[in-house]
Amino acid sequence: SRRSNLKKELVKLYDTASPDDERIIDIYLNCLNKLPNFKKTEEISEMELTTNYLDSVLSPLFHNPENNKHLL
Repeated sequence: SRRSNLKKELVKLYDTASPDDERIIDIYLNCLNKLPNFKKTEEISEMELTTNYLDSVLSPLFHNPENNKHLL
């Protein structure tokens, strides 16, 4: 599938990515894993917005357990 191929290409970029670029790659991967593969026709609820959209972007930016940084 297109998503699977895109994920494989993004993972390959990790080899040469800077730490900041790795976070951006993580955001893309999270979005590919969590976001729907179709256009939404109904309104997005607050819970869906938080769990599927905001968490996908914010988690790689602020959650870093290796440095004792947690986004809860």
